[in-house]
Amino acid sequence: MGSVSLRSIVWNRGLIPASPACISEIYKPVGNFRLGGEYRVTDNLALRGGYEIYPSAFNENAFGTSQPNAGQNFTVLSAGLGYSTGSFFFDAAYRLSSFTEFNTLYPSPLTKNYPEPEMAESSFKQGKILFTLGFRF
Repeated sequence: MGSVSLRSIVWNRGLIPASPACISEIYKPVGNFRLGGEYRVTDNLALRGGYEIYPSAFNENAFGTSQPNAGQNFTVLSAGLGYSTGSFFFDAAYRLSSFTEFNTLYPSPLTKNYPEPEMAESSFKQGKILFTLGFRF
């Protein structure tokens, strides 16, 4: 009686490159950066701002091919205010997230008569308004 692991099934069907060693060919380690600040206007009122950047984990090249998503970072800008008293607090914030990515819309058999299609560029921006209401007891 034999056994098969999910890992070997996924690799054998071509869903993941031939081995885990290929992962380091495609991806690189990255560090995320977040910075925020608060300015107290009064004892009860604060203004806040922040910036976040999440770099792309793709290497510039993988298996001799350029990866267009390598330089595409996910960024967030935020601004808000907070009001607090001894037993009550209220916060309001706005977050603007943005990133761009490139994708091949369909696989193509690369031949001299059928060249590789251009990649589609998609830019995303998302704004969120966030509220927090709290009571201390």
